[in-house]
Amino acid sequence: MEELEIREEKKRETKKESIITEKTAEQLDNVFDEKEKENLEKVEAALFVAGKYLDLQDLIMLTDINPIMLKEILRKLEKKYSEGALVLITKIILGKWM
Repeated sequence: MEELEIREEKKRETKKESIITEKTAEQLDNVFDEKEKENLEKVEAALFVAGKYLDLQDLIMLTDINPIMLKEILRKLEKKYSEGALVLITKIILGKWM
């Protein structure tokens, strides 16, 4: 009987460890959001400091951000700067950003 109880207890402990709690999910979301913000700031800084048009490869080398994420960040920056004094200049034909 004791051996069966021990096995059952181990199963319950394993289940508890493998379930992502709401708190853990929230923490993961926060980490993801922080990383996303950091990447956006990194791209923004690279564009500002470069002082010239940069293509996707240049931005990948400067920021070390994967191309899929980089394209999404560039879309967000275009939206952010579409109004107001600053405008993110894009050369769609050349695929370069400034």
